[in-house]
Amino acid sequence: MEVSAEFQQPWGEINSALEASMFLHDPSLHRIDLFARAEYRIVRGLNLDLSGSVARVKDQIYVSRENIPDEDILLERRQLGTDFVYELEVGFSFTFGSVFNNVVNPRMGSNRGRRFFW
Repeated sequence: MEVSAEFQQPWGEINSALEASMFLHDPSLHRIDLFARAEYRIVRGLNLDLSGSVARVKDQIYVSRENIPDEDILLERRQLGTDFVYELEVGFSFTFGSVFNNVVNPRMGSNRGRRFFW
């Protein structure tokens, strides 16, 4: 299940989404993700980008219960179990050129969309 909203204003835009999933055979194995992104237009072409996500994770049935060596954890060859995942990003973006760039070259489109990191 997913619920999302997007608002675009002259000063920028806001996107948010709430996503929930579970295994049908066992409702205790579930995951809930909340994502929000705001883009504030400082001046024409220059934006302040803020995004964040938080997730409650209870569906990691693939994580091994055996002892994992430290080097496997540090090199990210094996994953540890977790209950929460959170992320916060702050950045600036600058757009320049013709307003028709995406018509001339569609590969130059914006990288808008949700990104969840597990």
